Amino acid sequence: MSDLADRSPAHLASSAAAARPVAQPADRERRKTDLMYSALRKVFGFDEFRPGQETLISSILDHRDVVGVLPTGAGKSLCYELPALMLPGLTLVITPLISLMKDQVDGLNKADIPAAFVNSTMSYDEEAQVLAQAAQGRYRILYVAPERLNNPRFLDFACNRVPLMLVAVDEAHCVSQWGQDFRPAYLDIPRFIAQLPRRPIVAAFTATATPKAREDIAERLELRDPAKVMTTFDRPNLTWNVVRSASKADRLEWIVNWALNHADESGIVYCSTRAATEEVSERLQSVGVSARAYHGGMEAQEREETQDDFIADRTRVIVATNAFGMGIDKPDVRWVVHHNAPENIEAYYQEAGRAGRDGQPAQCVLLWMEGDFNTSRHFIETGGNDQLSREELETVRQHRRSLLKAMHAYCMTTQCLRNVIMEYFGEATHGVCGRCSNCADDGSMSSEIVDVTGEARIVCACVAEISRRFDFGFGTGKIVAVLRGSGAADLEKAGLTAVEQFGALSDHSERFIRDVMSQLVSGDYLMSFDGRFPTVGLGPLYRKVRDGAFSLQMKQESAPVRSRGRGSARVRRLGTRGVKGVRGDGVSGDTSGDGVSGGARSGANITAVDAADDIPVDEELFNRLRELRTKLARKQGAPAYTVFKNATLAEFAALKPSSEAEMLDINGVGPKSFEKYGQQFLDVISGGDGEGGGDSDRDSDYTTNDAELNEIDS
Repeated sequence: MSDLADRSPAHLASSAAAARPVAQPADRERRKTDLMYSALRKVFGFDEFRPGQETLISSILDHRDVVGVLPTGAGKSLCYELPALMLPGLTLVITPLISLMKDQVDGLNKADIPAAFVNSTMSYDEEAQVLAQAAQGRYRILYVAPERLNNPRFLDFACNRVPLMLVAVDEAHCVSQWGQDFRPAYLDIPRFIAQLPRRPIVAAFTATATPKAREDIAERLELRDPAKVMTTFDRPNLTWNVVRSASKADRLEWIVNWALNHADESGIVYCSTRAATEEVSERLQSVGVSARAYHGGMEAQEREETQDDFIADRTRVIVATNAFGMGIDKPDVRWVVHHNAPENIEAYYQEAGRAGRDGQPAQCVLLWMEGDFNTSRHFIETGGNDQLSREELETVRQHRRSLLKAMHAYCMTTQCLRNVIMEYFGEATHGVCGRCSNCADDGSMSSEIVDVTGEARIVCACVAEISRRFDFGFGTGKIVAVLRGSGAADLEKAGLTAVEQFGALSDHSERFIRDVMSQLVSGDYLMSFDGRFPTVGLGPLYRKVRDGAFSLQMKQESAPVRSRGRGSARVRRLGTRGVKGVRGDGVSGDTSGDGVSGGARSGANITAVDAADDIPVDEELFNRLRELRTKLARKQGAPAYTVFKNATLAEFAALKPSSEAEMLDINGVGPKSFEKYGQQFLDVISGGDGEGGGDSDRDSDYTTNDAELNEIDS
């Protein structure tokens, strides 16, 4: 087989074109599909694509632009990694974080997929060397930050020295002003593409995007008739919990108790400020929890060391701002706790979704206080982007206000939390999850659902009368004071003691009335008019309250979430082919969960399942296999998941393969990974110590036949 190092991208393209016979459409489609599955099996070790992957990859190989919205853990990285192997020339991956580049490139190179990156951590000479090697055809994939696209040397490289066949835009929501993480540098991507001598295929991927953001992505990246694929936002292995905190001290102690009760698990605590990360991490350390802080104010080397220690399980808990996590390949994060409410559901879903990428059960807990939203409102009103006009800035602010409103509604809702998330992203729901903190029936939560219909009618009537009596509005504080009949002297001066509802809710607390008002605003029965002095008025659905077709329920208090028992791990046979009860993890990158041995199936998680033919996982064997994996990973200086993933080890411990053929029949094991590690794991399964056999350090040839794959026309 040919050596990629001796073949330039130009040679790859020209030789493939010269040798290619003219194929009929049906023949070409069959050939393309066969080659896709061949590469999936030989390189990534799986037999099946996950939902959405096959359509996206096939469209790219048909030279069609694509937009892929695949939630965390769905394997979106495979959607550009596999085409990069099959297309001639170079695939350029535009991604926003240096940590993402390093992790993905490390994982790809461990799988003998030639990849590299250029970023600001490199010296001038190091970058020049990488670009020179890329021009010689040494790499299939090159990662770059969007800010690098305007660099003259990089422009010369892209325009004159290498044929770019595919440009993959990762975290594509960053280009949209309707997304949760707008980055102006992403707006330069279309101009960069326009300067190339030949327009490449453009593929945009994100884990979170509302329908409006998806349209904006396609428009701003100037995609041409893109194939659009959105897979489900439902992640059955995640349990969603919302806990209201009484004070900052209360939620700090909650986190401490949680971490102590999950001492043997990896977890992430997200905080909104750098100061909070330091405070929480120091408190955790003081009680013996292996925790470290991570935020943008730390030196790059310290951040890298912290990240590496977390991935290698030398640190159990990371306490971080949102600077941490995007693209982090740690599959076995068992819990994510938010110290405070984020600004929007997109950010929350993406951050919380870093739990359970291996498909095993994981918990997502959102701690919140009303003050979180006051802080967010302040940042929305005072923040801005100097690249936007005044009108555009106000449009963005209004959108951010609506996102914050939806986040607040999520915290307050009494509905199934899973369903709220799915509906937010425009996905239909079918029944409740039965496991979130709103609909769990196992006693793990003690939040009380109370009927507040009567109180809500009084609140709305009060707002309606104030709206009739005054030409200007009043804020929440004034309305609460009227309803409670408190501060009569000040209210009398304002003429508010004459309101009919004055003192009508005097037996209720201020917090209770504020919560009722928040529920009414979330349901559009009332409206909050933002500005320097926010006011409250009637909403578009107020008539439903007035006319009688109305009821309202509310959560009154939330007790801390108690740790759910994970039960004994079990897997289920699927005929004679593999195990159904283990999720097939994705490929490298933040959508994959578990490294480069990529994403095939979307089965259930490793947990108890209600089937008569369940096969129990030998937990003692599973732990010994993990020990071997850790030893091999440390020997290579690589994360453990680049050897085998947790789900694959669980199948080993359940099915106990005794031969190469049986091991190759398990998800996550391909010819490459078996050649490197298989014999050592077979040795442990048969009762040995794994020291004999195998050749984990040997560099074997690339397993995909380049000439064969390049038969797909370019």
